Amino acid sequence: MAIWSAFVESSGSEGDSARLEMYCEGERSEITRTVEIAKTSSHGYADLIVRTRETGTSSVGKGDACKDKITESKPVSTTLRYDGKSYVLPQGFKGL
Repeated sequence: MAIWSAFVESSGSEGDSARLEMYCEGERSEITRTVEIAKTSSHGYADLIVRTRETGTSSVGKGDACKDKITESKPVSTTLRYDGKSYVLPQGFKGL
């Protein structure tokens, strides 16, 4: 159970904005991360549990016939540990 948690969200999209209004074609992706304080610790600092979920949306169609196809990945948990200087971030993590 988390004592404290934070919510981080990142998103991006591809597509021609002029065409999107008329045809709504394009793709969007969103990465949501929550951060929890773990019960374990490293070098005197609490470990952090980061849960990541990615959602992708692709849109096709015209006007009112626009359809979204949504895909969601399974949540992935990553534990960040303090190494004596900082929390070590795995490859692929970045700040917003």
